[in-house]
Amino acid sequence: YIKNYSLTFLRVLVLWSLVVIAVLLAGILIQIFKEDFSLFRYGLISVCICYILLSYAHVDYFIASFNLNYVAENEGSVDYHYLSQLSSDAAPVIADYEGGWVYEYSRDVQEYEDDGVRKFNLSHYIAVKMFE
Repeated sequence: YIKNYSLTFLRVLVLWSLVVIAVLLAGILIQIFKEDFSLFRYGLISVCICYILLSYAHVDYFIASFNLNYVAENEGSVDYHYLSQLSSDAAPVIADYEGGWVYEYSRDVQEYEDDGVRKFNLSHYIAVKMFE
């Protein structure tokens, strides 16, 4: 499905949810065989760790990389409009390509305003420097 219709953030969330469910089911199996196993603590810690991993995963980078490399190589259709609306995390992948959608993406990225230390975003700063 992903190979034919490309990767989107919602599809990544579905895959992430399936992994979380598999981890929780593994905890249920452990509790069946070991009755003193704390399933609630295991579930809480597992979901927190999985959420933190998803938060720091730079999902837009992997979406752009997969869609531009794998889907395009296998002659699938790439939704360039969707790619042009990804966050600054996708800039290292998108900067290697040419086309009107790259110009649209770089124009949106370069609207960066320096709001000081409190609102500083490293990915956005790197993307602005990359497209200058």
